[in-house]
Amino acid sequence: MSSVKARSSFYTIVLSGGVGSRMQAGHPKQFLTLAGEPVLTHSLTAFFQWGIAAPLMLVCPAEYMQTSADLIALHLPQYKSDIYLVEGGASRHQSYLNGLHGLLEHLGRAQSEEARADAIVLIHDAARPLVQAIELDRLAALFQDQHCQIGSLALPQVDTLVEFDPQTHRHTRTLDREQVMAVKTPQAIRLLTAQKTAAVPDKESYTDLLSFAKDLGLSGYLAQAEPANIKLTRPGDLELLAFYREQIAAHGAGQSL
Repeated sequence: MSSVKARSSFYTIVLSGGVGSRMQAGHPKQFLTLAGEPVLTHSLTAFFQWGIAAPLMLVCPAEYMQTSADLIALHLPQYKSDIYLVEGGASRHQSYLNGLHGLLEHLGRAQSEEARADAIVLIHDAARPLVQAIELDRLAALFQDQHCQIGSLALPQVDTLVEFDPQTHRHTRTLDREQVMAVKTPQAIRLLTAQKTAAVPDKESYTDLLSFAKDLGLSGYLAQAEPANIKLTRPGDLELLAFYREQIAAHGAGQSL
């Protein structure tokens, strides 16, 4: 256990707003079944098993709040009272802010300022059901550095990466893959930093916390993600997730694949 995890409270906001149009499933991808359970409940379980503090804020579209509540009651009755549903916003960043405001409203009644100073908020995509404890440990460890206000999981790249002109499809530049990583979730932000920046207007460029941090002049720190931490996006991803889930079980949840 990292010293940060031992002394800090980790709260979680799970963003469950994807409609899954590329999955061609007819309903949101987070409701699809993986190993007998909804993708959504796999994602939620990972955080409770790691040891987050309650409440967990689940942000979802208004039309799917009841379905989400029903799935939680059926598959995660032991955590039902620790999960609060919040209506999502028009963008990913606005949905994060809605979840944050809900969390702050709850903590305003239940947490001292001293405890809030050590608190960290994790933000995760519901469509990433295979986040592992080893990744959460790495992310938490970033905050041992007091300069770290925002952190994110990210995966080193093994392929050659290039930039191109989307109009002509012509290659324009080859990137140094040693200096490029693919951003994953969860990401994390100190609660006090989240409070101070909650009133910053949303921008289209705020696709994640790292883009938000850069715009505000805050440094974003990176921790290594695992290959299994993929986002369910296309039909073939379900089979890939099932394969990775078997590999995690075979190697042990605390082992890097």
